[in-house]
Amino acid sequence: MTFELINKVDFKTTNRTSWEVNSKFILESSFNQKNISNFLKTKICQIKQDKQEIVKLLDVGCGNGWLKDIIPNDLVYQGIDNCTNFVSSLNNTKGNHFLELDIEVNQHNQKLEALKSNIVVCCLSLIEMSYLDIVFKNLYELTSKNGYLIIVSLNPLIELYRVSENQKDYKNLISNYKKAKNHLVISKKINIGEKKSTLDYYRILYSFEDYFDQASNVGFTLEEFKEDINEVREPKSPMYEYIMFKKE
Repeated sequence: MTFELINKVDFKTTNRTSWEVNSKFILESSFNQKNISNFLKTKICQIKQDKQEIVKLLDVGCGNGWLKDIIPNDLVYQGIDNCTNFVSSLNNTKGNHFLELDIEVNQHNQKLEALKSNIVVCCLSLIEMSYLDIVFKNLYELTSKNGYLIIVSLNPLIELYRVSENQKDYKNLISNYKKAKNHLVISKKINIGEKKSTLDYYRILYSFEDYFDQASNVGFTLEEFKEDINEVREPKSPMYEYIMFKKE
C-alpha cells in the first residue's frame, strides 16, 4: 500500500506501534542485512585504518544490533533505538551497549554530547523518520568534529517497482510519486523466508536530494555517494544507496 505522508504525528505513532510488535518477529528470526553488511564492513574498516584517531561508532536505529558484529574490535560501539523491546532484549543478550533514544525530538545537548561519535551510521533507519529536519540537527550534534555520517537508504523508484503489480501499475505509482505534494509512504509485511511479520513495516520514499538538502542545512559536506551497493540484485529486490557526509 502507498499513501502520502500528511500527518507526521499519526505516522510516527503507527510506525512505533508496528515496531514494538514486529521487533519480536525480527529478534526471533535469522534476520540479517547480508547485501549491506559486507559493504559496510569494508567501508568502516577502511575509515578506521586511514584515521587511527577514530575510536567510537554510533548505530542509529540499531534494530537487532547486527552492525555490532561486523565492525573492528577496536571501535567502541553504541546502539540507539526508540523501540523499547529491541533495546531491552539486546542489553540482555549482547551486553550493555544499547540505549533507548528518540532522535526525532529535540534532545538535550548533554545527552547528545555523551553519545558523540567519530562514525554515525543510519542504516535503513531514516526512511522511518518523518521529522527529518530535527533528525539531522541531532545527527550533527552526535557526530564528532571531522567525523562521518553514513546513511544507507532505499532507491524510491525501485521500491515503487517492488510493490507494483504490473507495468501499468508501476507507471501509475511513478506518476503519483512525481505529483505528490508530500512524501509517499509504502507499507508492507516483512518477509523472512516463508514467515511474515504481524504488522506492516512503513518506509518513507526519501531521495538522495532529501538527505543532501537536510545534511547541507546543518553543516555536513558530501564525501561519497553510491547509487547501488548490492553485490547482486534481482529486479524485485531493494536497491540500497550509500551516502557519506563529513562534519568539518
